[in-house]
Amino acid sequence: MSTSLPRKELAQALLDIVASSSDAPKVIDQIAAYLVTEGRAAELDALLRDMEDIQLAKNGLQEVQTTSAQTLSADVKRAIESLFDAEHVRLHESIDDQLVGGVRVRSKDTVMDLSIRTQLNRLKHSVKV
Repeated sequence: MSTSLPRKELAQALLDIVASSSDAPKVIDQIAAYLVTEGRAAELDALLRDMEDIQLAKNGLQEVQTTSAQTLSADVKRAIESLFDAEHVRLHESIDDQLVGGVRVRSKDTVMDLSIRTQLNRLKHSVKV
């Protein structure tokens, strides 16, 4: 019976193997065979995301998705970037015309809903007696 590595440890091990190999296509074939043999083929997308996250963190980069009612100003972008402990923050902006105002911010491990609707709901719940 084989012992399976946790997915994040496997992602790091695979990055190390690929980086030290002179024959990347062969290594990739071996990785695919391992995943199939271990019954972990369904984890491939998540494993690739983990590998990408490890590489981004290694390079000091944080990917952040913002959703707002309108285009964010440079000041707001800088304020959002300052919330993250990363050397570089890459913002991916989207506009949602259903939002009245404010912004939703999402990264790999952070979700902040700073929309007007959410703030009003919090205020409404805090004043109920």
